[in-house]
Amino acid sequence: MKEHRKGGSLSDLSKVKRAERLYNSREYEKAISLCIAVLNNGGGNTNLARRAKLQLARIYVDTRQFEKSVSLYDEVLHTPGPDILPTDVTNCMDVLKRTGQVDEARKIGTLYESELKDDIKFKNLQSSLTGNYQNFNQDSIAKVKIDSLPVNMGGYQYGMSLYRKQVIFLSNELKKGTSSFSANAKSFIITEHGIAPFADGIKGVPQVGPATYYDNGKKVIYTVNPVSMVKIEQNSLFNSKTGTLLQFAAHESGNNSWSKSGGIKLIKNGDSYSFLHPAVTENGQRLYFVSDMAGGYGGTDIYYADWDREAQKWQKPVNMGPEVNTSGNELYPFIHNNKLFFSSSGLSGFGGLDIFLFNTDQPDVAPVHLPYPINTQADDLNPVLDATNWLLYFTSDRTGGHDNDRIYLVDLKKTRLDQLGLSVPQEEIVEPVMDNITDSREEISYTDNAAKENNVASSFSSDTIASVPDIIYFDRNAVVPQDKEWYKIDSIFRIWKMHTNQTIVINGHADIKGREQGELALSKNRAAYIRACLKSRGVYVNRIKINYYGASRPVSKESLPERNVGINRRCEIKILSDRNIF
Repeated sequence: MKEHRKGGSLSDLSKVKRAERLYNSREYEKAISLCIAVLNNGGGNTNLARRAKLQLARIYVDTRQFEKSVSLYDEVLHTPGPDILPTDVTNCMDVLKRTGQVDEARKIGTLYESELKDDIKFKNLQSSLTGNYQNFNQDSIAKVKIDSLPVNMGGYQYGMSLYRKQVIFLSNELKKGTSSFSANAKSFIITEHGIAPFADGIKGVPQVGPATYYDNGKKVIYTVNPVSMVKIEQNSLFNSKTGTLLQFAAHESGNNSWSKSGGIKLIKNGDSYSFLHPAVTENGQRLYFVSDMAGGYGGTDIYYADWDREAQKWQKPVNMGPEVNTSGNELYPFIHNNKLFFSSSGLSGFGGLDIFLFNTDQPDVAPVHLPYPINTQADDLNPVLDATNWLLYFTSDRTGGHDNDRIYLVDLKKTRLDQLGLSVPQEEIVEPVMDNITDSREEISYTDNAAKENNVASSFSSDTIASVPDIIYFDRNAVVPQDKEWYKIDSIFRIWKMHTNQTIVINGHADIKGREQGELALSKNRAAYIRACLKSRGVYVNRIKINYYGASRPVSKESLPERNVGINRRCEIKILSDRNIF
């Protein structure tokens, strides 16, 4: 049947259907263009507009543009219908929680409570919304210190693993604009001198997850897409019809390369299932992995298979059981002796994926949930323990930015985590002596501090008429900051953590009159949104004050050229002592 065309172009119905097909094959940019075209058609069908919004919201979740997804979900989810998937509800609630909009998340939960009462992820999200910010307290921050790895590269950093006692990871480059997942990532290694390309990695394969190296780095098992792939974009391959596979290779010392890869077949008729995230014990006798094969508890489960020396193959997989696996997703196992680290969205936690530790010698004892700020309301996953230096690595998207996951680490020699049950030599911690803030120091400018901290200069557009420090900019009529402004929110939080007795003051502003709709309300909402973002990162709610002025305080009262009007769409941020707030 031919697609109906209107005016020489695809009809709205055809555009929506095509966008849905493109979404399934992860051609996000084309799908977004089609959905937006439907929404821009003012005379379009209401049902088609709803369908386009729903599809667009799902794309924005997948591409980590969370703020945009929330605004679309907000228009659709308040009118329940058969087109709403459970993942739409949980994704929306999850994103609302990440950005501090807990009350809104509760409202959505109440609306779908009877329909999703048996959905484990929904129940966990609802539970975590009660006292959500009780985990963001000074005691937790004082007891557990985490640092972000200084990785100056775009895209996602993920798929960490150990190679001969050093941590390696994958990083994919994202196209400018829409984030599209690239399955052909590059490998890097973390050294004492920083980040370097991983020269010993597997070459020429579309690796999509962590590898597991064992037998002193001479053998490797890794996750790949099957051979029959579809081309999505340059240097990006993804198969939307079949799952992922585990492959094995051995290092050939003679020519310093890896042998030709061979597939690992763990079950009969397993071609329609996914097998990923391998983790092998150092002696090579047990393989842990993740799969959605039939007979599990739902979602993806963690299994193990033992090596049969006589038959020279892996034995029948064994499910890790109900203490580990749930109807949610269990991912990224990492084994160290009898300690199995992994991530789960089904076990009770703070929300999203959280990191747990399971003692394989005590199969009937529930896993340990790692404390804040290792686990947060965001996705925290891919734990890897460097037992040589006693560093616990993991990845998280807690920054609120939509363009990457970042690598974090905990120095276990300085941070005592007794719940891990590890014999870690503890170093004496000498707290730095901080100078008292004198009366003459009235405010702290995060811009200068952030520039020193990140070794980058704070930059503003050279064509603006006035450059005011401590500013976050917005697009017209928007309450979500421009993409390039998100790093400033992280900088504000990092500086505030060093001065938690100070208060962050957020002054919201709008464009000059006639340029934006509802200037006073818009300036208030902008300030409230920045407040929510800072709360979600851990700023105490009683340490944030907002003011809003509409368009009454422009940067310049003179007429501005059109290209410079945007300097008034802003929030001005200051960190002040209490006596200077009012």
